[in-house]
Amino acid sequence: MKNIKFISICLFLLLADVSFSQDFPTIGEVYDYDIGDIFHKRIVNVYGGGEYPLMIDTILKNFEVVDKYFSPNLDTVWYEYFIKKQEMYNLEPQNNNYSEYNVTSFVANLELIRDGDTVFENPDVFNGRKTVKYYRYYIEGPDEEIISSRWTVGCGMTYHHRWRWSWYSLITQQTTMAMVYFKKGDEEWGEEQTVVRISEFEFSTEISIYPNPAYDFLNITIIDGRDKAVLIKIFNVAGQLVESYQIFSLEERIDVSSLPDGLYFLSQVGENGQVLFNTNFIKVH
Repeated sequence: MKNIKFISICLFLLLADVSFSQDFPTIGEVYDYDIGDIFHKRIVNVYGGGEYPLMIDTILKNFEVVDKYFSPNLDTVWYEYFIKKQEMYNLEPQNNNYSEYNVTSFVANLELIRDGDTVFENPDVFNGRKTVKYYRYYIEGPDEEIISSRWTVGCGMTYHHRWRWSWYSLITQQTTMAMVYFKKGDEEWGEEQTVVRISEFEFSTEISIYPNPAYDFLNITIIDGRDKAVLIKIFNVAGQLVESYQIFSLEERIDVSSLPDGLYFLSQVGENGQVLFNTNFIKVH
C-alpha cells in the first residue's frame, strides 16, 4: 500500500508551476467556450488492495461544443456537446464499449471567482493559460482521502484526482481525469486521442509485460505472434505521453529506468491513433 499511497499523494505535483499570481479568474472565464471548441479527456479508475492495483478501467471522452446560449440575465450559460466515448476494462475486455451522443449542461454564477489554493501560468502547460490549483487531504475515522483539481481559463476543469483509502477494507480507490488535448480556434495543445467503434478496430494484439512493478527494464511479449510492427505508447496518470516505441519482434526489452516512480499506462495504438489495448505497470526505484 505504501507505494500506491506515495504515488497518490504526489499526483498533484505532476504539472510544474512556473509563475504564480493570486488573480483568480471568474467561473465565466474558466468556462468560456465557443462553438467548435474541442476537448479530449482521459479518465482512469483504479481499484486495488495492498501495494498494487487489481483493476483499472479507462474511459476516453472527446467533446465538441456544438451549441451555446445564455440566460436572460447572462449569469448562466448552456452548452451542448457532441461526445465520443470509448470504455476499456482490463479485467473484462468483453465489456469494452463505444458510444456517441449529445448532452447539454449548464454553468451558473459566471461572475463568481473560481478560487482555490494558488494560480499558475506555465507556457508548457495549456499554452500558458491561467490555471487554478486546489488540493485537500482529509481523514475521517478509518478513511483517508485526497482531492486535487485544476481549472484552466477557457478550458473548464482540466484535472481532477480523487484518492480514497480505507483502513477498514484495505482497499484503494482512485479516479483521475486529465485533459490531454484541446483545440480552440487556431490554438491547440496536447496530443489528440482517437476513439472509434469496436467494429472499426484494427487487430488488437494481446500483450504481456513483466516484471510489474518494473525497476530498470520492462519486458514486452507479443502473445499472438503477428509479424506486423506494434506501436506502443506509455502515458503517466495525467494522460501525458512519456514514451513511444515501435515493437518489431515478439519479445522486446525497453529501458524505463529514467521514468519517475509511479503508475503508468501502456497502450497499443493503431494506425489511425485509436487505442487498441491497455494495460498498466508501476515503476519503482
